[in-house]
Amino acid sequence: MSKVEKEIVLMVDSVDPKATIQRVSKLNSLRGYSLRAPASFQFHDIYFETASGSLRRKRLNLRIRKGKDGWLITMKRSPGLLQWRRNERAELELVWSHESLDRILAELSAKGITLSAHQHLDMTNPVETMKSIGLFILQDRETERNTKSVSLTPEGGADLAELASDCVTYHFQRCDVRLYELEVEAKGSGSDKVLSDIRIGLLNTFGSELVPWNWGKLVTGKMIETLLKAGTLDDLFTNDLLTKRGIEEVEKALRNGSPKAILRQ
Repeated sequence: MSKVEKEIVLMVDSVDPKATIQRVSKLNSLRGYSLRAPASFQFHDIYFETASGSLRRKRLNLRIRKGKDGWLITMKRSPGLLQWRRNERAELELVWSHESLDRILAELSAKGITLSAHQHLDMTNPVETMKSIGLFILQDRETERNTKSVSLTPEGGADLAELASDCVTYHFQRCDVRLYELEVEAKGSGSDKVLSDIRIGLLNTFGSELVPWNWGKLVTGKMIETLLKAGTLDDLFTNDLLTKRGIEEVEKALRNGSPKAILRQ
């Protein structure tokens, strides 16, 4: 169903990002808010684009996601550069099925993007199904997520936000690249003030280990891919982990470019 997302992102920019994330996971409170009820998730996201780049031109993201309960198909309005109040993205997320795909295609058609899906698609393979209707893979990534609910009291009450610690692995043709980031997303009656308070609390607690990040995972991954092809990130990741210097190179490149130009590559 349609909903609106409001969230902020902080990239982990430390010499030992896993240790930073572990310290975040031990927090029970922050700036007067209670952090409770930890939970863990794993999901696999695959983004698609048309051969002509029509989704980008319409500022749309089209994704399928595999989680513990199966596949979902999602269409979002791309936020572009992520500013404060930035990421208020209309979202349509549905359980993967022929009916869901038809609904997404109808939404795209209403926006001037026409894709055709015949009635005898093999829906058991979502990736191949998406390819068969004229799409190609724009990005393939997996995320390990640990979350904590943000509320006013330890005893419970309404969740105002969710603090997520993400380990993100991008799958590129040349190699895999892994990094860590934090997301804070408003929930229920959660306001901009809650997001701002948690953001300030995290930055005050972890200092230079965290960097405010104005780009979503899709744009960040596309820039990493561009820098890999250019050789800029050679020797700037250990095994598959992007180093502190690597994160700083990506941030510098993103500041010098625009999301639209990056996604066009």
